[in-house]
Amino acid sequence: MCVVIMANVGMGSPYMSDIVFVAALPQWFNRDYARKYGYQITNTLATSFLGFGLAGLARRFLVWPSYCVWPDELGTLALNKGFHNDEGTPIPGPGKKIYTSTRMRLFYITFVCMFFYFWLPNTFAGFLTYFNWIAWIAPNNIDLANITSIRSGLGINPWPTFDWNYGFALTTPTFSVVSQFVGMFLSGMVIIAFYYTNAYNTSYLPMMSNKTFDNRGKSYDVKKIINENSLFDMAKYQKYSEPWMAASNLVNYLFFFAKYTAVLTYAPLYHWHELKIAYAGTFTQAKNFILRRKDVKEVDPDAIGEDVHYRLMRKYPEAPDWWYFFVFCASIVLGVVGVEAYPTGTSGAVVVYGTIFALIFVIPVGVVSAVAETEVTLNVLAEFIGGMMSGGNALSMNFFKMYGYVTTAKSLAFVRDLKLGHYAKVPPRASFIVQCVGSLICAFVTTAVLNWQMSFEGVCTDEPKFRFYCYGEWTFYTASVFWGTLGPARVFGKGSHYWTLLLGFPLGLVLVLGVWGLQRIWPKSRLLRSIHVVAITTGAYWFPDTLGMKWTFVVTTLLSWNWLKSRYLAFWSRYNYVFATAMTAGVSISAIVQFLAFTFTDVEFNWWGNDADKGCAAPNKCKRFQIPKDPGYFGGAPGTYH
Repeated sequence: MCVVIMANVGMGSPYMSDIVFVAALPQWFNRDYARKYGYQITNTLATSFLGFGLAGLARRFLVWPSYCVWPDELGTLALNKGFHNDEGTPIPGPGKKIYTSTRMRLFYITFVCMFFYFWLPNTFAGFLTYFNWIAWIAPNNIDLANITSIRSGLGINPWPTFDWNYGFALTTPTFSVVSQFVGMFLSGMVIIAFYYTNAYNTSYLPMMSNKTFDNRGKSYDVKKIINENSLFDMAKYQKYSEPWMAASNLVNYLFFFAKYTAVLTYAPLYHWHELKIAYAGTFTQAKNFILRRKDVKEVDPDAIGEDVHYRLMRKYPEAPDWWYFFVFCASIVLGVVGVEAYPTGTSGAVVVYGTIFALIFVIPVGVVSAVAETEVTLNVLAEFIGGMMSGGNALSMNFFKMYGYVTTAKSLAFVRDLKLGHYAKVPPRASFIVQCVGSLICAFVTTAVLNWQMSFEGVCTDEPKFRFYCYGEWTFYTASVFWGTLGPARVFGKGSHYWTLLLGFPLGLVLVLGVWGLQRIWPKSRLLRSIHVVAITTGAYWFPDTLGMKWTFVVTTLLSWNWLKSRYLAFWSRYNYVFATAMTAGVSISAIVQFLAFTFTDVEFNWWGNDADKGCAAPNKCKRFQIPKDPGYFGGAPGTYH
């Protein structure tokens, strides 16, 4: 299990790589300091260990409590148990049969089958991934495509995919999946309302798109509003265009804002007792450390964790909080050095501000993720706040996002592994060492890899070697200019055409308070108890996913968690998580082999099955209204922009 935890630490590339690419490459900000190894490794280590230290300090909130289940980790545990303690005792199952197959036998059979099957949707028959059969009936019908198309519409389709990688899940609880689908459906209706009433001029654009457009319906060219120093140029902006967004993107932002206030309201309302005990334990721990008293674990056992796992783990010596606190503080200092020692044009205070952001959100976001397995991403809020603080400096906004949003995300990733060790009874001090070593290795390896990638000819251009087009980095650059250079005040501030979307902030607060109040009035109502507002608001900002893809989540979750589990609990407990893990593992390994065999060597299979659906086939790309020939644009006239 220690090896698994160490591998998990290095599973995702550090966010620092995006900042380095965007800052260093000539087609973007072209800053020489971003290519210096000291700058790269200093900030990479700072963000990694800042999240690690914060995770350790949050253990009594997110690891020890029994209500913090972290359902996704159960699949890893089931597979690990199958490797080490796998019994084939007879158990009843579907079909009135007795099953004796071991977990590992099921894993290997499922893995091999999925490994070979995934070649069909991923390489040879792409229509199985986007089974867009309704839109194929009339590909030039704009309304049909907007409602049913998986590539360019809402994706309302009774069965939209045969690709496990896109539309199936067996590890997330039913209430969470259904709540997210409800949120998706409601927001889908809002998208339709926005689009077909031409709210915010959305009918001049595709209904579903995450791009930013200019007033001629073309992709927004951020280079037309910045000067040679990549700073905002008002004169150029007035000559060019305001930014415009599609209906799907507007609704995404509306519910992004609602989710953030919902999270901050939900955690204290629904888990006040547990949080109060945890904060009291933290205060007592700090007081005893300052006064050099006995360890708090012996003086004041923390009632919040009194379940079987916590009682068993107390047999091991705990990793002291001061270890994590030291790492946390040292990382802040390292981050300030990484920003101040190089000509970033950013104050080291941005590290402190970003850390405060992470401290505010890590507990409420962690509680929601631990209970509902609902991912709450803070990137939009970090961009919003960072953009308000940056004063037109996109790189400064990126630093705030890195030390705020990324620290929170990495902290919760470390917390997941701590919970995994908690379940598997890995000694806390062993977990501390394993995560430290894993973070160090990950930082140096990924920094070396990103420098190697930047040496590729034409990297992140239209004609790169090895097909390194860098779609993610281009999106990151656009967001940097949109939020950092243009700024949220110009897009969402008073006088802008999107200011009403800020009503999402009070909406999240009202929804949580309303549902909480109804649950207090009718505490025995099963329907009210199953409503999870944060999961609903999380599902509501679902694009670029589609309703159809989430619908397959609902179907498979109901079959697994409601039908199978209620009838054959022993069968479900033995096989559910192992089956889900085997399917995912088969997809992952198969995708790597296919990449090396075909993508890396530029081999393509061009036939109808791979070109069946590229989105709306209408000549106007499913735009309901055409741009007026006179004056040739929509919205306000040049020179009158906010």
